[in-house]
Amino acid sequence: MPNLDHALAALQSSPDHDAVVFLRDNSDGQPMDQPETALNYLQQFARAAAASDKPHYLMHIRAGQLDPAHVACLREAGIPIVTGIREGLGAIDKLARWCDWQRNSL
Repeated sequence: MPNLDHALAALQSSPDHDAVVFLRDNSDGQPMDQPETALNYLQQFARAAAASDKPHYLMHIRAGQLDPAHVACLREAGIPIVTGIREGLGAIDKLARWCDWQRNSL
């Protein structure tokens, strides 16, 4: 999964990106899903987040039941999970604006 590592490193080094959002489209119990592959991707993402000074988020395009092992992996890494594209991006935007406001009001 070297492409994911490369993409995450590029986002980390880019001055044009303030945050990293990993978009997922799988839910617990899907017949075509391979949970171990998804977990490997999330572990890569967690390692990248730990080595980064930028906030990292997992965005799941659907609300619903996520694989508990995936949630545990991200929770242990301190990575927030947001669901729904519109709702998730809205939440990330509001948090970023609040952080900017906090930084500028000091």
